[in-house]
Amino acid sequence: MSADKVDPAILRVEGDRGVPVVIELHAVAAGEAGLAGLAEQVHDAQAGVFEHLNRLGVTGARGLTLTNAVVVTLSRDQILEMAARSDVRKILLDEPRQVT
Repeated sequence: MSADKVDPAILRVEGDRGVPVVIELHAVAAGEAGLAGLAEQVHDAQAGVFEHLNRLGVTGARGLTLTNAVVVTLSRDQILEMAARSDVRKILLDEPRQVT
């Protein structure tokens, strides 16, 4: 189920305001091409997500190369729609996190 990909903290956000999220896609192997090759493969992997966001009228999305993720602000309905994509691994609330 696509809702299983969504961070429960997102579902607890109240109101209709946009929610800042990180859309994590499945990992991409750099291979022998190094960082330049990784950047190209990640760009290709993220292309479908960016096209989908454009169709939804969403602006301001940024791609993250090393984590193969997209940072964007979405409505709850848009989050669930993006979670239904097979290339999306999970969607997290974009908030500071303590790493131990």
